[in-house]
Amino acid sequence: ANEMTEELRGGESHEFEFKAQVLSDVTSVDTDPEVAVSLYVMERPEGVGPSGEWFFKSGGPGSRSLRALFSVEQFRTRLEALRDVYHEVECRDEPWGLAGDLDPWNIHDSVPRLLETVEGIVTRGRSK
Repeated sequence: ANEMTEELRGGESHEFEFKAQVLSDVTSVDTDPEVAVSLYVMERPEGVGPSGEWFFKSGGPGSRSLRALFSVEQFRTRLEALRDVYHEVECRDEPWGLAGDLDPWNIHDSVPRLLETVEGIVTRGRSK
């Protein structure tokens, strides 16, 4: 999922990353831990400074925030949509971000299609 996401959205200022998480109720020994999948959004570094450390447009250490937490079933739906949109984009000359493209990174329960073109996405080239 992360490699397809990078291929589809690689030129954006923020990176999306799916991560498996184990959720546990620490107050109960009767409840089994559950697996969930988190979606993080992280600022991409602008470059490497003279000291060898990444520097970011925000001026700080780079932002990272939790965008969503999905059940395994919700993630599987997103993964299927991600595979579908990856195949659609692979078969055309335009990158992801056109009106009608699936948006598996959306936080809603279903996987919607974009209603309008994402500004700045269509003009950048896809990496192969």
